[in-house]
Amino acid sequence: MGAFKSRLSRNIFSGVNNLVVVPFEDGLTRYFSGSTTDFEKAAKNKVDLILEGFQGAFIVAFKNGKRVPLEKTGQVTFVENSKQIEAEKLINRTTVSQSLVNFSIQLGVFKSDVPSDQLEALMKIDDLNQEKTPEGLTRYYAGRVSSYEEATKLQQELKSKGFGDAQVIGRFKNKTITAQEAIELSK
Repeated sequence: MGAFKSRLSRNIFSGVNNLVVVPFEDGLTRYFSGSTTDFEKAAKNKVDLILEGFQGAFIVAFKNGKRVPLEKTGQVTFVENSKQIEAEKLINRTTVSQSLVNFSIQLGVFKSDVPSDQLEALMKIDDLNQEKTPEGLTRYYAGRVSSYEEATKLQQELKSKGFGDAQVIGRFKNKTITAQEAIELSK
């Protein structure tokens, strides 16, 4: 599904069956979705992953634990049709659909009710959102921008409005991830 300089959290890959995470000697961490000896199943899995937003997904062949060229699997027709797609991926360097990655500003995380002074400030935010964290806390965040640079400008704007603890967070498929993970997915 992709190779990244930084190790990403597993929640980015929620819904991906049989996730395999392998750090390689070149410093990249590679993410795979299962394994099969049936090429048709691998091709279907690739399509499913692309539909999930992993547009850079591709089929990799291994033999005795070593990566081998796909041509050696007997899937020549598929390989010939895929060469142009793979070349475009190398140029674009994206592995996930960029429309699924964005940045927001976290304004606060609360275990119980929001203190009244902070609640009043939150109510003045036009695009305020909230979500429950896996720990049962309530996260409040605002904005939806496509670049980290835009997010830092929005963060400064919100800090000037009294949200001193405002921090940039990433969002992938409507789930919160770290800003660093969103930056990595945006490459």
